[in-house]
Amino acid sequence: MHPFHSIRTKLLIYVSSIFIISSISIFFITESALKRIIDKSYYELYMERIDSIINVLERTDKKLQNTGIPEAYIHDFQKTVIEHLKDSQYNNIKSKFPTIVDRKYRPIMHPTLPIDYKYSPYMRSIIDKGFNMKEGQIIFDIGGVKKWACFKTFDKWGWVVAYVIPLSNKYAGLKTYRSIFVCTLIVIGIISIILLYVGTSRFTAPITSLTKATSAMLDGKLDYPIDIKSSDEVGVLANSFESMRASIKDKIQDLTEVNRETESLKNYLNNVIDSMPSLIAGIDENGIITQWNKQAEQFTNVDKQSAIGASLVDVLPLYDGKFDKINDVISKNKPFIEQNISWEHDSQVKYYDLMVYPLTTESSSGAVVRLDDVTDQVHLEKMMIQTEKMTSVGGLAAGMAHEINNPLAAITQGVQNTFRRISPELPSNIVTAKRLGLDIEIMNSYLEERCVLKFLNGAKDAADRAAAIVKNMLKFSRRSDAQLLKTDMRDLMEEAITLGCSDYDMKKKYDFKFIEIVRDYADNLPLVMCCPGEIEQVLLNLFKNAIQAMELVEGDYKPRLNITLAKEANYVRIEVQDNGPGIPKEVQSRIFEPFFTTKQVGKGTGLGLSVSYMIITQNHNGTFQVSSEVGVGTTFIIRLPVG
Repeated sequence: MHPFHSIRTKLLIYVSSIFIISSISIFFITESALKRIIDKSYYELYMERIDSIINVLERTDKKLQNTGIPEAYIHDFQKTVIEHLKDSQYNNIKSKFPTIVDRKYRPIMHPTLPIDYKYSPYMRSIIDKGFNMKEGQIIFDIGGVKKWACFKTFDKWGWVVAYVIPLSNKYAGLKTYRSIFVCTLIVIGIISIILLYVGTSRFTAPITSLTKATSAMLDGKLDYPIDIKSSDEVGVLANSFESMRASIKDKIQDLTEVNRETESLKNYLNNVIDSMPSLIAGIDENGIITQWNKQAEQFTNVDKQSAIGASLVDVLPLYDGKFDKINDVISKNKPFIEQNISWEHDSQVKYYDLMVYPLTTESSSGAVVRLDDVTDQVHLEKMMIQTEKMTSVGGLAAGMAHEINNPLAAITQGVQNTFRRISPELPSNIVTAKRLGLDIEIMNSYLEERCVLKFLNGAKDAADRAAAIVKNMLKFSRRSDAQLLKTDMRDLMEEAITLGCSDYDMKKKYDFKFIEIVRDYADNLPLVMCCPGEIEQVLLNLFKNAIQAMELVEGDYKPRLNITLAKEANYVRIEVQDNGPGIPKEVQSRIFEPFFTTKQVGKGTGLGLSVSYMIITQNHNGTFQVSSEVGVGTTFIIRLPVG
């Protein structure tokens, strides 16, 4: 232990401090009292002298008044009294002499200054102050020397009588007192410290021994000997220390085991928190982070050491604007949950569930913040909603097809019956025409000439096309059971093209029937084991995307679709190629992501290609690729395994 920290040193410092403080206090109190006594005695002494001068002036003024014409003799009387005062007051001039000054700042009586002497502006202000005060004392500075003046005015003649002496002369005795007091204090202090040092050495020796034993115990030496045999308080303290040291040995062993278990539990809990897929953060009532798991480190790229002690809002901007709600959780002890929070992270829009739970301990309060990435769940929910919509659309398509089928059948039957009623080959028509006096050959010539038969054939062809569309719609709506069937891809492609020609959305700018479709179907294609409805849905989606892309091309432009079916190893290769504007490289890498779209709001959901990709790769174990060049066009390549 450093000697400065010993009890003996502290005791010496303590007693010495008390002695010094007491001595200084006594010194200042005594000096203050002496100063007051000096001030009073000096003031009374010199005021008595000034009063005697004033009395002389009073008697002279009385004689002047008795003349009856004081104005005529005032200067003579003043000169006479000044001469008298000089004779009586200036016999033994050292540094204490009276001075008389009038209101014109003239030294009426002064041992060295002439009456026409000009006082400085500063001295004139002091003289004015004396006239204003009437009587009293003033301390002022002349040439760096402080002086004390005691004065009294004689208003009848406009004079002020004063004694002016250096302030050092006034307090000369006080200076001597200070020197004697300080010397005495130093001598007494040195003697006291020597006596106190000798006395405390014997008193603190046992305590020093006990202190060494304590220091050894702090260093882990619990067997350090304590050689104290006295029976006084220190001896009792030594025995108590021995008992305490033995108890500490036992406690240390117990604490070592407890610490080991606590550390193990702490590591286990940290591992549990780090293993959770959620972002877990603990914060105090001020929003400062106290806990930070591995998922939080990966999400923010901020390690635990940097995060602990930082503000949650600074480390995780997602919480900016929600700190008031977190404060409510802490203050009201009520959990807070907010779901499906959208936030752009790593250039992608993701969705999160935020949960904040109050955390209260004996000494403080705070909260546990949990953040879960629910992007896949949200996407799945939206896909399910979209699937439900598609199912509803399929049901509506089936219902519409059935409703359209009935009037369509009536139209077809009516056209067929009309052809039968005007045919010249049926005997019943000939008989009826003769009975009515009508030449059936002439009537047919008239109908031919007026294009009535052409119109009827046109109506029949339109009804047949409508019937084919209704048939395909019914087939498309009935394929929602996802049953795998051996399918000829050429027939399925033609059905998809036929449905595409009847899609209203595809007719808004480019009617699908007027787009040049180039077919390249290989012969002897093997059958593919697939769900025809799902593959048809994928093809329709590719056709629709191609149409919407080709809408963006301006100028002299002829839209074209190249459709290729070919065998490639154990797969049937399907290519749908357009001559649209193409897809940039940075978009191609994300084109199959759910809800990613480059279309305007209302043009698409961003699910078409994502669902199509899932149908091909997951439902049919195939592959789905895209190849595109800006300004040339885009090709989607599907490979389906042969059944």
